[in-house]
Amino acid sequence: MKDDEDFVEEDESYEKEEGDNIYDEDDREEMVDEDELDSYEDGFMQGYNQGERATKCALCKAVLGMVFVEEKINGKTCRFCSEEHAEIYKEKLAENLEEEE
Repeated sequence: MKDDEDFVEEDESYEKEEGDNIYDEDDREEMVDEDELDSYEDGFMQGYNQGERATKCALCKAVLGMVFVEEKINGKTCRFCSEEHAEIYKEKLAENLEEEE
């Protein structure tokens, strides 16, 4: 069994400062301005906070990352996780239109 002095004590020199909350939009903006947070990290947190409002693939409904395919289909902007899903979506849309006629 180890003695108490063998354990490393927590570093108490760091104290959380006002404006240090990455989950707060105003604090995040300040952190970006002060180069404490990259813009892509800020974007990630915005997506995290938006949750259900995150952009999803029109076909599989997977949440889209920084790389995605965007196409205008019938006047509507659609986003996909891959070229393959964009093609499948367009094919299914065409099939549905043919069935309606």
